[in-house]
This record gives sequence, C-alpha cells and structure tokens, in this order.
Amino acid sequence: LLIRLDLAYRLDHSTVMPRMSEISIEQARSDLARFLRYVRKHFPMTGFARRLEYGLYTGYHFHVLILLNGYRVQNDVALGFLQSQHWENVITEGQGRAFNCNAKHYLSRGIGMIDYHDLPTRRILLERVAPYLTKVDFWMEFDGGGKSFTRGQMPTVAPLRAGRPRVHHVS
Repeated sequence: LLIRLDLAYRLDHSTVMPRMSEISIEQARSDLARFLRYVRKHFPMTGFARRLEYGLYTGYHFHVLILLNGYRVQNDVALGFLQSQHWENVITEGQGRAFNCNAKHYLSRGIGMIDYHDLPTRRILLERVAPYLTKVDFWMEFDGGGKSFTRGQMPTVAPLRAGRPRVHHVS
C-alpha cells in the first residue's frame, strides 16, 4: 500500500505579499525524522522514499512515498489523512500543511494498493511517481553535503511459516 504525501509549512500571511515560512533546513529535516518515527511506530511501514525540495514561495518541503504492508492495512486515503493531520497538528504544531495525493483522482494512478501482478499500475509507479521524487532540483544547493533524495527500508523479518517444519532426509 503506497501513500504519497506532500509535507510543507504554512505561508506567512502577515505581510502584503505572502512569503515562505522561515524554517531552516535543519528544522525541516528534524520534523521529517520525527514524522517518519511516528509512521514506523503506528503503521506497518515497510519502507519510504522522500525528496527534500526548496521553493521560492514555499521554502523547504518534502514529497514522501510511504510503503505500508497491504496485508495489514487498507484504505490509503484515510491513512494518508491521519498521517497528514499528524504532520500539521503534532509535528509542526500547527505550522505545517500537507497534501494527501491519495485523496486525488488521477487518470494514471501509481499509488494506493498495488498488487504484485498489476503490471500496468506498477509501470505507472516506476515511470511517473518514482521519477518525480528523483528529479533534479535547480533551486537548492547544499553547503557541506547533504542529500535531497533518500530512501529507507525497514529491517527484514523472517517470514512466518505455517504448519509443521519439513523433515529433511539424509541418504
């Protein structure tokens, strides 16, 4: 089950021209790390990919793809909503905003519940969703290194085997 979220900060409307929030890159990364810990703790996360971007009017923001165990949870729209609300209200204490891409109806949808054998949807994921997370950003340059794209994978756990173990005969 794939959930795609855009996580950002609210614009400052106290001036005539709305301007980006003054969140530092360190604060943005810290907020995202806290968000991912929350998702790991409360949802059956199997991995994630995230892209940090900088916009002239939006400041630092993230495009996040969260992979959940589809055998344990369903309803990507509701789960994306819960995660968005946590970003907005808890992680950023009301200073954040989130867009739940799973709630939007796309003609070619490469997110949500994707069956292993659903090759057309997997192709959309690989050719449209994933490349957006890895595109070149012309506005951002890191001082002293840093990555705009990262991915994470949860530790693998030995699969559960049903039934009695097989007996191996030695000749």
